[in-house]
Amino acid sequence: MMQYTTAALPLLLSSVLVSAQSMYDSRPVQNAYELEVCLRSIYNDAPPKKNGVKALTFPEDGSDYDEARLTWRGDNYPAAVAYARSIEQVVSTVDCAVANGYRISVRGHGHSSQGSAIISGYVIVDQTLMCTPDSLEVDKTKKGDHILPGSKYIAVMKASAGCTNSALMAALHENFEVEERAVIVTGGWPSVGIGGFTLGGGSGELTPYAGYAIDVLTAVDMVLWDGSIVKATKDNEYSDLFWACQGGGGGVGIVTNYYYKVIENPNENGLQTRVSLYYNFTDDSARKDFMFALNNFTYNQDLVPLTSLYGGSGSVYPGIFPGASDFQLTFLGGWKEALDGLRELNLYGEDVPLSSDYPSKQVIDWVQLCGPGTSECSEEEFGLPPSGISVAEIHSGMAEAWAHEASCGLNLIGMMGASAYVCDDLSIDDETFCADVEEVQPGLTPVRQLVCPKNKVPESAEYTKALIGHFLQAAKDPESVLNSVGVTRKYKSDMAALNLTIPGSILKRNSISGGLLIPELSEEALTKVFFEHFIQITHFQHGAPLQVDSNATALPWRNSGWMASYIAVLENDVSYMDTLVDIIEEDDPNKVNGYYNNLWPYGPGWKRLYFGDNYPRLSQIKAKYDPNEIFSKPVAVELPEEDGYCADSEASMASCRVVAYCDIQKDVCKVSKDSNSGRSPGTVATQIRTLY
Repeated sequence: MMQYTTAALPLLLSSVLVSAQSMYDSRPVQNAYELEVCLRSIYNDAPPKKNGVKALTFPEDGSDYDEARLTWRGDNYPAAVAYARSIEQVVSTVDCAVANGYRISVRGHGHSSQGSAIISGYVIVDQTLMCTPDSLEVDKTKKGDHILPGSKYIAVMKASAGCTNSALMAALHENFEVEERAVIVTGGWPSVGIGGFTLGGGSGELTPYAGYAIDVLTAVDMVLWDGSIVKATKDNEYSDLFWACQGGGGGVGIVTNYYYKVIENPNENGLQTRVSLYYNFTDDSARKDFMFALNNFTYNQDLVPLTSLYGGSGSVYPGIFPGASDFQLTFLGGWKEALDGLRELNLYGEDVPLSSDYPSKQVIDWVQLCGPGTSECSEEEFGLPPSGISVAEIHSGMAEAWAHEASCGLNLIGMMGASAYVCDDLSIDDETFCADVEEVQPGLTPVRQLVCPKNKVPESAEYTKALIGHFLQAAKDPESVLNSVGVTRKYKSDMAALNLTIPGSILKRNSISGGLLIPELSEEALTKVFFEHFIQITHFQHGAPLQVDSNATALPWRNSGWMASYIAVLENDVSYMDTLVDIIEEDDPNKVNGYYNNLWPYGPGWKRLYFGDNYPRLSQIKAKYDPNEIFSKPVAVELPEEDGYCADSEASMASCRVVAYCDIQKDVCKVSKDSNSGRSPGTVATQIRTLY
C-alpha cells in the first residue's frame, strides 16, 4: 500500500476529479497503484540525473519530486514525473498512463515561462535525458533550395526532442568546418529546448533569412497515444500531422526527434557581424524619420535581398530616455557591408542620431581594434564614430559567434541552471574566468560570476577563444549548466551555506509573460507606438517568414515582421502589453496576433489569437490522432466542439478580452470581465481553460 504525504493531497484531489471525468469518456478509471507498479517496472533500474534526482518520482518522494515538478510558474502536483532516456521508454510510459486512465503532458526541457507542461494529476514525460551527443546526426547528402531566391540548405540535422539551442550549436561546431558556412535557426537563449520552441513556431537571429524553426523543419518522429511510432513529413501519409507540428503547439503526440535544414550562409567567406546601435531620439523629426525607415526595412518586399541579411532585436523608448533605444543585430556578412546596408536603409548615418553614452567599439576576429581599453574609435582611422555603435566581425562560424554572445548569460540565475559558482559549473579555472559579485542577491546572482569576454580588454582575443572552447564543450553535455534551467538544488545549497535566503516569489517564478506577432500598422498606430508608448522587438521576423502562405503551416501569422514579448514580475507590469494591444486593436482588431511560445493572460479568444483560421483544421487533426485527448496542457488545441464565446475568428479582442490571473497553488482562476464583453465572469469562466 502506498503511503501519501500531505504534499500528495492535491494529487489525490486531482485524481478524484479526473476519475469522475473518465465516466464521460473512453479512458479507464484512474488506478494510481497500478500506474506506479507499471512505471517502476520501466524506471527502477534507470540511473538518476547528475543532480541526484531519480529518473522516476512520485508525490511521496519528497525533495526529488519537488525538484522534478519545479517550473517557472505555478505549483502543480503531477501524478508522476518520468525522465525518459529512449523512445522505448517513452512508448512504455505512454502505455502505462493510458492503461491506467491518466493523461500525459510532455516537458521538452522546462524553459517555458508559463510552466504549462507540469499539470496536477498528469503523468509528465520529461525528455531532457534523451538528448546525447550521439542523438544529433547530420546528413550532408540532403541539400537543395530554400525559401528566398538563392538561399540553400546544405544538410539535414536530426536532433532529439530533449535537446537545447546549446546542443544544436555544439553539433554545428562539431560537424561543419568554417568553410562550409553552416548556420541554423535557434532561439536566443542557450537552455531553450528545441521541442516547445519548434512546435510553437519559434524564431531567432537567422529567421529573416531562413524563416521560423518550422520553416526549416523537414520531418518529426512521434509516439502516438496507442504507442505506435510514426515519421511525419510534408509529403507522406502523415502530412497532416507534420502540418500540425509546424506551429500548432503540440498536444497530438510526443515528438521524439526533429529534422532541421542546415542553411548556407550567403556570405562567400561565411562572415557574421554583430552590430549594436544606440540611438538618441530626443528630436521628434528624427524619431519620425526612423519610424518610417524601420517600417520600410520590415515590410518593403523589394528590399528583402538586403534586409533578410539582418536579424536580431531592437527597442525604441520615449524621448525621456534618450539613450535607451537600441538595436542588437546579426548580419550575414562583414562589418563594412553591414554598415553600408544600414546607411542605405536609413537606420544608420549622418542623419540618424546616436547616443553619446556608449563609446563605439570595433572587434575583428576577437581582436579589439578600438573602443574602451584601447584607442578611441574614429571615422578617419576605424570607419566608426566615437560613440553609439559597436561592431564585432566573426570569422570562425556561427557556433563561436553564438557562444560569445551567450556566455555572459550564465550569470543570470534561473535562465540557466547555474550554481553560485559559475566557473565550477563549467569546470574551468576560477581565477582566470570568474570574479566576485559585488552584492550577492539570493535567487538572482551567483557568488562568483563569469567575466564577460566583452569586458576583457586588451587581452580579449585569447581569453575569448579559450572561453568559447569551454562553452562549446559544455554545450555537448545534456546535463551541463548550459542545458539546464531554473534555480537548482546546488544553487539553493550554496545560498544556504552562506546563510542567505532565496525569496519564495523567485523560487515559484510567479511571473506573467506574453507575446505578440505584429503586422504592418497604419501611420497613426505607428505614431502612437513610437511617440506615446514604446516598443521592444524581441525578434525581427521580416524576410523569409513573410514569403510563406498563411495556411502552409499551422502558424498562420505570415504578415508579422516584429515579435514583441515580455516577462513581468508584477501584475501591474502587464500594462506595457495591454497598451500595445489597445493601439493595435484600434488600428485593426485582426492585427492582434499572439505568439504561442509566450502565452499571455488573455482569453477565451485564444484559439483565434494563436491559430487564426487554422484552428478548425488543428482540432480535426487532434481528433484523428488523439481522440481521447490523452495529450493535453493548458491552452492546447482541443477536440472539435460547438464554437464557444469569442471562438469566432471575426471576434475582436475588445469584445472578448478577459484578464485571467491564475493561482495554480490554490487551483483557482480569478477572472475579471472586460466592460465591453456583456457576459458575466461566471459564464466566461466556464469556457476559459486555466492559462498557466
